[in-house]
Amino acid sequence: MKICTHCGAGILEPNKPWIHRGRIVCRRCFENLSPQKSAASPTQPAATGNTYAPPGAMAEWRSAKPESAVLPNIPREAGESGRPLNGYGLAALIIAVMGIFCAGLVSPIGLVMSLVGLRFRPRGLAILAVIISALGTLYLIVWICLNIVSWRHVHHGG
Repeated sequence: MKICTHCGAGILEPNKPWIHRGRIVCRRCFENLSPQKSAASPTQPAATGNTYAPPGAMAEWRSAKPESAVLPNIPREAGESGRPLNGYGLAALIIAVMGIFCAGLVSPIGLVMSLVGLRFRPRGLAILAVIISALGTLYLIVWICLNIVSWRHVHHGG
């Protein structure tokens, strides 16, 4: 069993590495486990025009938490946190919020998508989407049932 050199977590499936943005990363701390390709200076960015420092530079600036290790004075691109994103969970959350404004009509679609999104990590957005879309779907079902009851009452004199 392989062990992550950054957080010490055991990698249970060495035959199935977790690849994120073309690099092999640890499933627990998201640190780069790929072998180094260039021998660039640890304090300078790689010469490929990339604004990020090479993976070896992180050891020099590492703090107590792996998530908070950041190199100073090296700009990052907007919106890139370095952590993977659950696309199904995000899409399901958007559809679930749309269901609130559409009286629950699209909430069942958001519920199905969020249940699919629970299969992938990280699951936070998918869990939130399940809750919101389940409430929207419940609202839709109650609204349909009340309309059926009131229609029968009006048309059948019940």
